[in-house]
Order: sequence, then structure tokens, then C-alpha cells
Amino acid sequence: MIGVHIFLELINTLQTTTYFTVTEFVARPHTIEEKIVQELGEEFVAIGICESGLRQYDEGQVLISETADVGIFQINQVHWDNAEALGIDIETIDGNIEYAKILKNQRGTKDWYMSEECWRNIAYNN
Repeated sequence: MIGVHIFLELINTLQTTTYFTVTEFVARPHTIEEKIVQELGEEFVAIGICESGLRQYDEGQVLISETADVGIFQINQVHWDNAEALGIDIETIDGNIEYAKILKNQRGTKDWYMSEECWRNIAYNN
């Protein structure tokens, strides 16, 4: 029954909007893991697991560590001004992933060296 419900929801959505095609809908990531794999690669799912348990929020509040690191990828406070200057809100899931992508492109995985022993040992299976 759940499959039929989702299908009917999709049909209803297609009838009431012109924002995307069926192909675009199917290609969208549906979980945070899928979004991270699509944007950053599988290794970053492991990094997110080790950094935050893949959590952006904790009890409805943005996850901020004792060392003032934010969200899924625990973006450190030294990056906050730059993220803001770029118009990226690291307190949102999309913003946290987007800024992690910038860090990855600039420095690879160096910003997550403190949790490297953890994430290097995780085998991510899609």
C-alpha cells in the first residue's frame, strides 16, 4: 500500500506543479546519505558519521559541538565568516554540505583529520 500511496502522491504533484520532470524527481537524492554521496562522494558519508552521526540538528536545534563546530560536517568557527560572506548558511543541511564541498575542493579531507581514524575504518555500502 505504501508504494501505491507514494505513486499517487507523485501523480498529484505532477498534476499541480511544473517545477520538475519525473526524471528529475527520480534523480533527486531522497536521504541525507544520497545527497552527500551525490555532492561529495561516499567517503564523506563516513566523515559525516564520525563527525556528527550524520546529524545537522539535535533535539530541534542546530548541532554545535563544545568546540563550536556546526552540523553534519562540524564546520569549525574559523570558517563561519567566509561561509557567511559566500551566502552559505552552514546551520542548514544544504549549507553545511555546500561548505564542506568548498573545503573538500580546497583542501581535500584535511579539515576532518581529527576524526580520520574513525572514518578511514568505515566501509560505506550503498
